Amino acid sequence: MGGKKQPEETPLMKQYHEIKEQNKNAILFFRMGDFYEMFHEDAIVASKILGISLTSRDRNSPNPVPLCGIPYHAVDVYLTKMIKAGQRVAICEQVEDPKTAKGIVKRKVIRIVSPGTVIDQTQIISEDSNHIFTITKQGKYVGVSFVELTTGEFYGAEFHEKSKKKIIDFLGQQSFSEVVVTSSTLSYLNEILREVNKEKVCVTTVEDWYFDKNLTGKILKEHFQVLALDGFGLSEKDALIVAAGGLLNYLKDTQQSELKHIETIRVVEINSFMSLDFS
Repeated sequence: MGGKKQPEETPLMKQYHEIKEQNKNAILFFRMGDFYEMFHEDAIVASKILGISLTSRDRNSPNPVPLCGIPYHAVDVYLTKMIKAGQRVAICEQVEDPKTAKGIVKRKVIRIVSPGTVIDQTQIISEDSNHIFTITKQGKYVGVSFVELTTGEFYGAEFHEKSKKKIIDFLGQQSFSEVVVTSSTLSYLNEILREVNKEKVCVTTVEDWYFDKNLTGKILKEHFQVLALDGFGLSEKDALIVAAGGLLNYLKDTQQSELKHIETIRVVEINSFMSLDFS
């Protein structure tokens, strides 16, 4: 009667799936002793990019789990290959000593590495600046913001939604390797990327809370340790505040760092921006 009973999930794989669930849009490098291991679809994708053997866990079971691994001491070499392939990687470390752990060793994602967040020069895709940027819409206005993590450069601009030509001109003159955007803005972003011939750029879709209007201004004030943002030229620029604060919020969360080298934000005044459209 009935089908075969599925084998019960081991504590290790249960832990893996819980962490993977929180990092769905990244390849999970899961630390196990002297190796980072990848499972399921992550293993299939990574093995092709990295040129390493694909094997399986529990190979004698009815449903073996695809598996591949890399030695932890060579992780930078493999990260470079993943980044140049346009992938995001969540690095999950053992955060307690296995010798003293009671039960399964605790693990935690300590950093997410992506084309726009690398700081190792050997991993940077382009010889130009390695910016990560975002674009958001607030009412009738569009905010764009850029960060270069290696230098701490942080800037942005705000446009009226009808100024699409200026948005395209502006973005067309910027260098960036990754875009962070919410799902609600994704179709608008894709439209813009087609216009600036950047359709192959890495696009990272995040939850709306990163760009919450009530949170983003607070994030900027806390980071710069100020009571108001007027001194940065952000007065009444709600779309830019949401873009800049949201991007900073995302970077702090994924890099597990306070990013203290980002010391100011520069606002580009579009009224003085030279559009190439002379018609």
